[in-house]
Amino acid sequence: CSGISIEDCYVYNTGGNGLTAAASNDCTVQGSYFANNGGISVKLDGGDIPSLTSASYIVRDCEFENGARLVRTYSPFVYTSGVGFEIVNNRFYNHPHSALLFYGCENVIKNNVFEKIATETEDAAAIYSRVNPTYRGNVISNNIFRNIRSFKSEQEYG
Repeated sequence: CSGISIEDCYVYNTGGNGLTAAASNDCTVQGSYFANNGGISVKLDGGDIPSLTSASYIVRDCEFENGARLVRTYSPFVYTSGVGFEIVNNRFYNHPHSALLFYGCENVIKNNVFEKIATETEDAAAIYSRVNPTYRGNVISNNIFRNIRSFKSEQEYG
């Protein structure tokens, strides 16, 4: 599939993932609201790392709240795997683990607001990726981070 656009939708109270797209390109999720989903809110997989072929996926102007209701860890608001994702101008609020997990190359994460993230877990962050020397060309810029903390640090330091 290609050229798919999901716009101005409400995806909430799912028992699992909210939206999944794979093996496609040129897809956009825009102006939508995701809340209280049981697992991952938006899961995107595409592009080809060896050839650096872009999936051309965009998640833009969306609002994400109260994530990972049932699967509390490794169920971010947005999960991307591959090449060529743009995550821009979104608001991520209230998540027990990482709000955004990305794996791959040439991704852009900018102009987002992350607030009240990693509230129940350790080894988590607002934006999280595993260490892999082939993951190059990623840009993270102009994001706002508020109240990002490790659950254990609050217990240890009061």
